[in-house]
This record gives sequence, structure tokens and C-alpha cells, in this order.
Amino acid sequence: MANRVFAATVSRFTAHDSHDFYSHDSRLTILTISILTIHGSRFSRFYICFIFLIPFIFLIQKSMITYQPYEDKYKQQIIDLILDIQINEFQVPITAEDQPDLQMIASFYQVRNGNFWLALSAEQVVGTIALVDCGEGVACLRKMFIHKEFRSQYGIAQHLLDMLVAQCQSYNFDAIYLGTRAQLQAAIRFYERNGFEPILKQNLPAPFPIMAVDTDFFVLKLR
Repeated sequence: MANRVFAATVSRFTAHDSHDFYSHDSRLTILTISILTIHGSRFSRFYICFIFLIPFIFLIQKSMITYQPYEDKYKQQIIDLILDIQINEFQVPITAEDQPDLQMIASFYQVRNGNFWLALSAEQVVGTIALVDCGEGVACLRKMFIHKEFRSQYGIAQHLLDMLVAQCQSYNFDAIYLGTRAQLQAAIRFYERNGFEPILKQNLPAPFPIMAVDTDFFVLKLR
């Protein structure tokens, strides 16, 4: 009986990522009580080892994510990922035809000091981010999308953003601007945690390309 209770506890814990696992004292307390409850069981050592191996499993998975600039062979995967998130997940009123840049990623993004980066898991595109060099020291962050099954525990969004910011700093951009939608609250919180501040639409610099579906705008000042 005790083993079944503990197994249920293990199942509950494995449903969360490694960050959640170590950041909630109450869950650790429940885990500790469960371990003590079955102390002496011939299965207790197995369960204890399994629990403490969970974070290492996540670390191995995280190390399997690779990052690189855009290549044409990934174009269709990128389009499929972005449209699925926009249309099916968040019901953004936009189509592929509204985004011609997706058909010419290299010539649209990988010019001047811009770029388009990918996060890959075994050749599957699981994340994207793009930098547009708008001129006059203005950088535009675009096309930041993470596959829903690869969010939070892998740190993909943070890694992609760090790459973009580092490039902007190395090329002496004055600021990074972005547009998003009010309904994307998780994304907005992520940008704000990374120093982005709200800016009114009318205060955006002239070179910044405004997309019709965007409602909220943010800026990260670099200088």
C-alpha cells in the first residue's frame, strides 16, 4: 500500500519540470513524507534514486537542444510551427499570406546586421526568433515562437532572446522594439522580466515596421 501511495506521488512530481520540482517546498515536504512512509521497503531505494534522477533527465534533454541561424531546409517546418501557434493555439487573425517574410527568410532577415535563429531538437524546429535591422540604430524582435511541448523546462526562449540581445549589443543598436498582442500574457511577462518596457504605438520610431495584428509594444533600451 505504501509503495502504491509513493508511486502516485512520483507520478505527480514527474508531471512538472525540474524547475518546479526544486522550487516548491510543499512538494518536497510531501515527497519527504512519502519516502519516510515506505522506509524499510525493498523498493524505497529505487524510488528515492528515481526521484533524484529526474532533474538530470531534464538536463540531458536540455543539452539535446541546438541553436543555429536559419537554413532553407527548415523553411516549411518554421512556417508550420508559427502558423500552428498563431492560428490554432492563440486564434490570432493572420494567415501565411499576411506574412510574406516567411517565404523569404534569408533575404528579409539575414541582411545587414539582422538574423533569424532556430532551436532544434533532433532536426525538429522547436523555436524561432528573428532580428530585423531597421536602420538608425533600431532593432526589431520578430517571430519568437516556441513549440508548446518545449516551453519552460528547456529554457529555449531565454537562450534565443539572449542570442538576439548579444548580437544587438555587438552591433551597437540603440534599442530593441517588438510588437505583440495583449492576449499573449505569458509572452508579455517574459519580455518584462528581461527588461522590456511598454511603449505607446505613437512613440515608436519611424523605422519600426508595425504589424496590423499587434496591439501592445515594448522596448529594451541598450544605450
